[in-house]
Formats: sequence, C-alpha cells, structure tokens
Amino acid sequence: MTINQILAKEFQFIHNWTTGLISSLDEEQWKVTPSVVNTNIHWLSGHILHDNYWHAIGCITQPSYEFQSALEIDRFKKYFQKDSDSSAYIEERPGREEILDGLSLCNMEVLKVVKDMTESELEQQTLVPNPVAKTKYESLIFAVKHQMWHNGQIAMLRRIIEKA
Repeated sequence: MTINQILAKEFQFIHNWTTGLISSLDEEQWKVTPSVVNTNIHWLSGHILHDNYWHAIGCITQPSYEFQSALEIDRFKKYFQKDSDSSAYIEERPGREEILDGLSLCNMEVLKVVKDMTESELEQQTLVPNPVAKTKYESLIFAVKHQMWHNGQIAMLRRIIEKA
C-alpha cells in the first residue's frame, strides 16, 4: 500500500466516523453547550471543516474551481477558527446541513489532493506557514489527528446530550 493510499484510507475513515457521530443529531442538539465542556457539536463540526480545509487543502495546494464554487470556506473562518467562541454567533453560523455538506465536499477534495500527490511533493514545505507542520505530509497527518481529537469530544457531548 502506498503512502497516498494510506492517507486516503485514513481521511475516509475519519470522515465516516465524524459524520456517523453528528448526522443523527438534530439542529437543536448541535447547539447544546454543557457548561462543563463549554463547546457544542455545531462549533466542533464547523471547526473540523475549517481546519481540514486549512491543513489538508489550503496548506497543500490550490483548491479546485469546483470546490471553491461549491463551498465558500472563508465564511467559516469567523465562526470556527481556533480560539473562536463556541457560543458566539450561534444563529448566524452556517447550519447543520451546510456543515454536513461542507464536510463531504471537503473530504472529496482532500481525497483528490492526496491521490494526485507524489511522495516527493509530500515532503515539500507547506505552501503557507503552518504552526504545526513543516511539510505537506505533516500537515495532512495533523488534520487526521486533529479530527480524531475532536471526534472524542463529540462522542462525549453525544453522551451528555442523550442523557439529558
């Protein structure tokens, strides 16, 4: 198995896990923000989308025209970037369906990016400075690890929401 195939498999696995955790919850459940964790599924899902774009597309390559036309990623920055407030702008943010669609679009774009890269491209520096990765490979791997971290938070939130 090539490194590209491994990366594609990891991205597809983590995408399926995330959507499996969040897609069965309704819009109101997405907004529940338990004080003990001070976050919600709405913010975490949008944050995963924003950061997957950043680490697995934006730092790696120029996104395809089709992707740019289908998803206005800059709209997500205000609401979901690192250190943004999970309880702010809750009614202005992109909603559940837009985020679910965005996650699928982003995953498809990431899979195209990974499939088309050579091993030497994976070892190149990221296109823009990245605080957690020097190479494109490191940025891609971080995206998977980062999403796994937030999936743990989402799983915990689901338990809290379902017991309430």
